[in-house]
Parts: sequence; structure tokens; C-alpha cells
Amino acid sequence: MPLRIAVLTTSPGQGSTTYAVALAWSAAADRTVRLIDADPAIGTVRTLLDIQGPASIENVLGSAGVRASALEAQSVSVEGRPQLRVVPGFRRWEFRSAQVVGRVAPALVQLPDDVVIVDIGCPFDPPEGGGPSALSMLAANFDAILVVVRAQADLLERAIRLLDGAPLTRARLVIARPPHRREMSATLDLLREHLPALASPLEWDWDPARVVSQGVTGVPTHGAGMLEETGLVGEGRAVPLHRRGALSWFRPRRTEP
Repeated sequence: MPLRIAVLTTSPGQGSTTYAVALAWSAAADRTVRLIDADPAIGTVRTLLDIQGPASIENVLGSAGVRASALEAQSVSVEGRPQLRVVPGFRRWEFRSAQVVGRVAPALVQLPDDVVIVDIGCPFDPPEGGGPSALSMLAANFDAILVVVRAQADLLERAIRLLDGAPLTRARLVIARPPHRREMSATLDLLREHLPALASPLEWDWDPARVVSQGVTGVPTHGAGMLEETGLVGEGRAVPLHRRGALSWFRPRRTEP
């Protein structure tokens, strides 16, 4: 089965989609990768990669589970990255995160890719009707969860409130690096104090101006070896997990290119 990675954020506009696209693009240098835009709040993967045409995840998202073959049918190739296939996102805002995750996630294990990266958006809305939350389903269906947060005081405060005690196993923070290193140091101090299990984050150079240029060129700003930097492939070191406030460990599995 593919290595399944969920990318999410605690507030819109923190660069999680940009990171998911960059991670997928980087990983597709030597692996087959499928990027799925499953952000119910109308994700922007289509715009960032300049994807045209009617393909969309909403074409297969009815009231029942989604088949892997249906996701494959809605996948489009990306110019300049032959090993990357993309399922573009929603055009209308009518689903909740739990509905999307619950119907799409079980099908991912049947996809023929080395890596599947799913942009979830901000899945912290409460479940309806006593059903499972999107967060609990993410924990059950993904090998890793990367939470992208900007190093900004008000956003960090919200992130800490949401993540403290959240049922997010296999989670690791990705901090959108601020312009000044002093702000990054303050961010790490806050994480060590309030979220010690997530206090060894990845860092991501996110700049809104670069997003604009990405939409023009269709080539995301990315770095080589981004997947290796997560520790999820190769020998890797253990990645800390956050499980209801306690520290546990996830040993990354080895994935050959």
C-alpha cells in the first residue's frame, strides 16, 4: 500500500496547501505520487498547479464510500512532473471534513502509488450526529499527519488550543518560518511549554508573494528531499506523536524509491 500522508492546518491561510503541493512535487522526483485536494472549503491545488478541465473530487463524492478506481479516473497529469497525478478539489462548499475523510480515506490503500498526499484543509469542525470526528478518522487511516502552522502569535494560540489533547496520532508540526529567527525561537519556546510532544517541528519557508508566482508558472516552490526531511522514508529517526497529551513514538517505515 502507499505511504499515506495527510496535510492540514488549524486556520485557513497558513500555507498548508502550498506545503502539500511542494511536498508532492518534491517526492515525485523519484516516486509515483498522487496528490488529492480534499479540503471541503474549496481548496486551491487546482490554481497552484494551473490545472484545467472538469476533473474534481466532488465528481465521486456522493453519500457512500469512494472507490480507488474513481479517484484514479479523476486524476490528472501535471506538466513537468510525469510521476505526479492530482485529484483537483471542490468547486462548491457543501461537505464537512468528517464526510470527506470518512468516504475518501479507506480507498487510499488501494491506490497504486508509492506516496499519497491528501490536503485536508482545517478539519477541526465537530462531528455531526454523534459520528466519528475527522481527526479520529485521520488517525486511523493515515501513516503520518503534518500540521502546518505559521509562526504568528494569534495563530499559534489557536493552534495550541486545538492541538492540545486532540486525537492526532502520527502528527508532526510544520512551522511556516517567520522573517526573523527571534520569532522562530519564541515559537519553539511556546511549543516546548504547551505541546512538548510536538516541539520538534519541521520548518517551511512560506511566503505569500511566492505563492503568486507559483500560480503563474505552475511550478511550486519546493526543495529537494522534502519527503526525506519528514523522517517518513529511509532509515529516518522516530517521529514524536501527540496522543491525548501523552508522548508516544512512531517508527517510520522504510519506503524504497
